[in-house]
Amino acid sequence: SWLYQLTAIEVIDFATKYDRLYTPDIAENATVYAGFKRFTENCLRCHSINLQGGVEGPELNIPQNITEYRGHDTLLAFIKNPASFRASSKMPSMEKRYTDAEIESILAYIAWMADHKWQSE
Repeated sequence: SWLYQLTAIEVIDFATKYDRLYTPDIAENATVYAGFKRFTENCLRCHSINLQGGVEGPELNIPQNITEYRGHDTLLAFIKNPASFRASSKMPSMEKRYTDAEIESILAYIAWMADHKWQSE
């Protein structure tokens, strides 16, 4: 028997389920919006922003946004080739998947979210 079996398919409203991942004006900045789209398509399954998203990788926005304590060039290099920083890194290399400009857009989105941190009530 197959260990993992599909039990249900659920259609969700992304804007309702992940309302802390973006701001209403995000589409006004083309680079940030492109990064948001790439992040939700490829990074969200492991990483979270404002405690929404995956749990395998680290939360990237609260209490501190990763761009607030890691340098831009270091983050770019890490995303391109995580194994060059950490042996047995679970994060896949994005070097062949994305151009530098596309990775820059993901970083622009993450940096944008530093000004949009979710505060619990």
